Amino acid sequence: MQENKKILELLKSDKKKDILSAFEKIQIKGNYTYLPYIFDIYKNFKEEEIKNYIFNMLCNINNNENTKYIIDYIKKENYKSIKKDLLTICWNSRLDFSPYLSVFVDLFINEDFEIAFDAFTVIENIEHKYDKEIIDKEIIKLKDCLEIISQDKKELLVELVKILEA
Repeated sequence: MQENKKILELLKSDKKKDILSAFEKIQIKGNYTYLPYIFDIYKNFKEEEIKNYIFNMLCNINNNENTKYIIDYIKKENYKSIKKDLLTICWNSRLDFSPYLSVFVDLFINEDFEIAFDAFTVIENIEHKYDKEIIDKEIIKLKDCLEIISQDKKELLVELVKILEA
């Protein structure tokens, strides 16, 4: 418990060396209950070394329980500035994001091309098979927006439907 307090104090510091020290302790312990603090640091800290460290650390998470936290932060409006990076983490990691197919489809439909492309990439890289009912629902959702989706995403949308139908 004392160790957790110390790590939290280090994470709340504005000193680079303290934050890096906290990250080392977190990785050694393998405890990712600190993800909310890590996402805040990633969003607010301007130091590239810290951002790169966090990015690499998040890409190397191997506990699927953490997918829900990443998805939660992708959905949060006040984390929009790092949404693209979080999506990149999704398709770079070894985590299973298949339970969140509808989230990625919604991002593809509703966001700009850059975010849509990353959501497309996540879907394309998910290796787990989906329930046919879920896939059919997402395909219908995509086809329903074919006429209203921006021109720059139409080709990708057609390709995404093919991927889901395969």
